Amino acid sequence: MIKSLLSQIRILPAERIYPFEWYEPKLNPDDLNVNELNLIRHPFMVSCLPDNNYLLLGQTTLFRALQDAGLKHFPIQICRNEHLRFLPQKISLVDFTVEDMSRFALKFPKQVIFSPQEQPCLSNYISFQFTFNDEPPLWIYLRDSTRNGCPLPLEIIFKAILARGSYVPVYECREFHDTIFKARRLNNIISLPTFELVDLKAAAMSERLFPPDIIKVFSSTRIVNIDFPLTVLDSDLPLDEKESFLRELIAYREQANRTIFLEGTVYILNI
Repeated sequence: MIKSLLSQIRILPAERIYPFEWYEPKLNPDDLNVNELNLIRHPFMVSCLPDNNYLLLGQTTLFRALQDAGLKHFPIQICRNEHLRFLPQKISLVDFTVEDMSRFALKFPKQVIFSPQEQPCLSNYISFQFTFNDEPPLWIYLRDSTRNGCPLPLEIIFKAILARGSYVPVYECREFHDTIFKARRLNNIISLPTFELVDLKAAAMSERLFPPDIIKVFSSTRIVNIDFPLTVLDSDLPLDEKESFLRELIAYREQANRTIFLEGTVYILNI
C-alpha cells in the first residue's frame, strides 16, 4: 500500500498542469508570500488528462503564485479517479445583496431564471439555492447548453460578486457556537450544485474555468508533508535528477523513522 502511494509522487513541468479554476488575486490569503517560501509542504493533487497532461485538483492560488514567480517544476500526487469525491459547497456573499442578484437576473433574462420554487423540468440549466438574510430561499437557474466547463452565466455572476465584494466558505458546526474566536455572522448564502470530474476536465481543456474556491475535491488517499526544497525545484537540474532527489528524500525519512501511515479518515486542521 505504501509503495503504491509513493509511486504516485512525481515532479512535473508547470506547462503540463492545467487548473480548472481561474486565479483571483483578490481572494489570496494575506499570509501568502511566495518570496518567503523555502519549501513546498504537500504535493499538488492532480488527475490524468489526455496527451500526458494533468488536471490540478486544488491549491490553485499557491500554484499560480509560484508559477508567476518563475517556478517551472512542481511536486505532484497523481490521484486515481475512483479515489476522488466532489462535495456540494456553500459560500456566503460579502457585500452582494438580493437586490444585486435581482438586477443581474433582469440584465440577463435569457441566461438567468429567478424562482421562489424549485423547477425540476428545466433542461439545459444548472440550479442552486440562494438564502438572503434568513428569508425563504430562492432558486436560481443558469443556462448551461454547452456542458463544456464552467457555464458562462456562472462565470459572469461570480465576476459580478467579486467586482462588488467577495465570498467565503460557510462553516456549519453547532458544537462550536461558544468559541473564543468569534467569526462574523454569514448571510446571503449560495448552496452550489455538485460538479463532477468530467466538468473539471472540460473546464481545464476548454479554458472555461470555474470561479476559485467553489469546488472542493477530496481524495481517499493523500500524501502530505513532503517538504520539498524550493531551491532544488528552482535549480537548473534536469527533471529526472529532481525526481531522484525526491526518492532519496523519501528513503532518508523512512530510514530515520520520520514517516507515518494513517489508514482511514484524517482531518488536518491547518494545511
